[in-house]
Amino acid sequence: MRACGTLLLLLGALCAEAGEAAVELPEDGAVPVVEVAGPYSSRQTAEALAGAEWAPSAATPAGNGPDAVYFGGRTVVDVSGRCFPVAGRIYIRLRIVPVSGGARSLGIDSYHWKAFILADGQWRRLNAVNQRAPNLIRLQAEKDRPLTVLMETTPLYSSCKAAFTWHGERGDVVLACGDVEQAVLDSIGVDTGRGTVTSLEEEREADVSFEWSEPAAVREPVTVTAPDGKKHETAWGGGPVKLGLPGADYGRPSLDVVLEMGKSRRTVKIPYRAGIKKEYARLRAVADGLDAADRPGRALFLLRLDQVEDEIGGPGIFGTDWERILERLEEAAAAWEAGPGDYYGRRAGFREDAYVSDVDMTAQPYMLYVSSKPMEKRPLVVYLHGYVPSYDRADWLGPRPMEYLPYEEEGAIYAVPFARSNTDFLTVGESDVLAVMEEVKKRFSVDEQRIYAAGYSMGGSGVWTLLAHYPDIWAGALVLSGRTDYYYWHDLDPAKLSPWLNTMIRANNPMDTPENLAHIPMLVFHGDMDWVVKTGHSTRMVEKLVEMGSPAEFRWVHGADHWRAGVVLYQEEVTKRLLGFRRVPPKRFSRKTFLTKYAKWSGVEVLAVEDMVAPITMQADLEAGEATVGNATLVRAPKDLAIKGLEKLWENAASAYWGKGEWTGREGTPYMCRPPEMPGTFRDLTSKPFAVVYGTGGERAAALKGAAERFARTWEEFTKSPALVFADDSLPAGMERERSLVLFGEAAENTFTGRAAGCLPFSITGGVVTIGSMVHTLGRNEGYIITYPSPFAEHRYVALCGTAEWGGNLSANHKYDFVPDVAVFRCGDGGFQQSDEYIMAGFFDSAWRVDEKLLFRGHLKE
Repeated sequence: MRACGTLLLLLGALCAEAGEAAVELPEDGAVPVVEVAGPYSSRQTAEALAGAEWAPSAATPAGNGPDAVYFGGRTVVDVSGRCFPVAGRIYIRLRIVPVSGGARSLGIDSYHWKAFILADGQWRRLNAVNQRAPNLIRLQAEKDRPLTVLMETTPLYSSCKAAFTWHGERGDVVLACGDVEQAVLDSIGVDTGRGTVTSLEEEREADVSFEWSEPAAVREPVTVTAPDGKKHETAWGGGPVKLGLPGADYGRPSLDVVLEMGKSRRTVKIPYRAGIKKEYARLRAVADGLDAADRPGRALFLLRLDQVEDEIGGPGIFGTDWERILERLEEAAAAWEAGPGDYYGRRAGFREDAYVSDVDMTAQPYMLYVSSKPMEKRPLVVYLHGYVPSYDRADWLGPRPMEYLPYEEEGAIYAVPFARSNTDFLTVGESDVLAVMEEVKKRFSVDEQRIYAAGYSMGGSGVWTLLAHYPDIWAGALVLSGRTDYYYWHDLDPAKLSPWLNTMIRANNPMDTPENLAHIPMLVFHGDMDWVVKTGHSTRMVEKLVEMGSPAEFRWVHGADHWRAGVVLYQEEVTKRLLGFRRVPPKRFSRKTFLTKYAKWSGVEVLAVEDMVAPITMQADLEAGEATVGNATLVRAPKDLAIKGLEKLWENAASAYWGKGEWTGREGTPYMCRPPEMPGTFRDLTSKPFAVVYGTGGERAAALKGAAERFARTWEEFTKSPALVFADDSLPAGMERERSLVLFGEAAENTFTGRAAGCLPFSITGGVVTIGSMVHTLGRNEGYIITYPSPFAEHRYVALCGTAEWGGNLSANHKYDFVPDVAVFRCGDGGFQQSDEYIMAGFFDSAWRVDEKLLFRGHLKE
């Protein structure tokens, strides 16, 4: 991937060098002049191309073998089969120096959506862009007067096929870079055999071979400076060179080999494993010494170290890549030396950035593209990636599934959250998406009326859900092949399921809450041959939306299965259409949810409900200044909005409180209710800051520690990040006042369970679970997870757990999705979707009290 990006830096240089033939640009500006160079994209104006003095890029390509071929007579520049880090417009620039005048021919064999060639000052469309037969462009040459040829391409997917054949005189020179010597050095492939040096004590020399093609214009030798400082000369076509290595006390992570030709220079870094591990250990000690408060300011430093650790500890998607490890280690060191704060600043271009998640204090990656166009306020597009089982923090999101140019022209920001790999952007994955959005808003001025969601496959599912959960944020959405209905996906009949389970499913099921997104402009695509995500997920949802008067639009991707439908992401007109939407908050609307967590619309917040297993609804007419909220007994609303059917209880400077029943006459928001910050269930606990604490008292101390460690392993497998785990006698002072606690052990076994016991409306003592009048003695293979507001911290939970592992037959992915407030279970496969059998499952009421009508046996309807 790095080789491809730097290749584009070489081939994409667009400014004219003094002395070249003049290049006439189209007056109407229909063909923008943009250098697309992967992570380092930058815009070049027409004036810059026509008048600025061209200077070669300092960047050099990495990888094995040349990225372009330089020689006279019959020159071929072939970038076929390359996998570029962008799928936007690519401009490939050739400089041709003829040795005599006369006609020449340039053969172009390409495979693109569209391609144009600028030669002799004229733009011409290539006729056979999707054919094997090359186009022949006739050019008129003058002796020693350079010609500039610029090719604009829009590749299919992220692969580029572009082969250039020059039919001219022997001695003509065709270059993709202005400096001949630098071009040659950049094209030399350097191979160290194993790609790394393992031990300087055992190896005093390294076999380094060089590969290049023979340029007609240059006959100088290459001077090679070895890591031990000695210089060697190798002639053209030379083979392996024995390079001396430095002494065993060498303290750096790489061995540098310097190639020189004339005034040009290139440094090749050979990874040195012992040095890498030594440098990693040094930087890891620095990281381990950071206080929790200092970690957010060192996000990129911490992420790069974690990525190095992940790759050294085990191969990722591409296996252990020591060059990439070295690159990340060097960036970690640079980030540390740069000091705390935003390492990249407001720099334009593409990069992998990082933030520290408050959920588990881990550094989390996200991709970010920032347009170089000056903007007072920037549009923000949040792209959600698809499901890939092997994604982790070290290896994720290969070729970028988008086209940059429309984002560049609109001055946009394009953010891609990692979101813990394959979370479906639910629970902690949803928290990560929101966190990335907040990070971007801290660094840049974002136009709140132009925030968009886009996603493909699993990411498409995430878009549907995020729109349904937070309908007031989005200006528009692009959804490709996304799931909308859990029941339809798994062929489930909700009439057969227990009310508590239906409530938990429907909370994250867009098909049950379409009214939330009926006002949002949406572009929905689905391949008509998709057998992975059934087409009905899109068609049924859009039908519902259209019935509600939604502006949603559906389009088939004809002849496409689940993967080939991704071609939509490369279509510029689709992206431009998305960016044309503006958020227009509706004055009249309906809303629905099944959790108070998402019952927060246009300033209205539902704090308590009548029925925990019924939907919360709202119909609002903001022009009339009134709304009706269904299944609500306590509501906070703007002072200028009346809530019909409820009594105004009190008001403050910003809000009014409306209620009925037990809330009537109470002043101040009651502590024990379920506001959006505290909706309940174990999956919400793990979406917020938490720590795992195991008891050290009693005979089960070892078993409790083992249970906590199993939970932590599951968390790491699911989220690709470690959990915070402590013994009850080593929890950092005050952490219980900041984080939710997952407590393993009863009151007599775990100090923090004992401290919380007096505040809980249930008890677990001696293996007996008592909730109201319901008493259950735990059997040998039985356990519990019971979640309740923390007595130690506001807006935090405690979850009490035993030694039995929940979901032993389930994969780590979404293992805890269907654990409600109360889950007492029997290990096995007799439960929902082959999970453990629910002995007792359900919720506390809206004031966190025991209501036995909300506790059910099993997952099926009784």
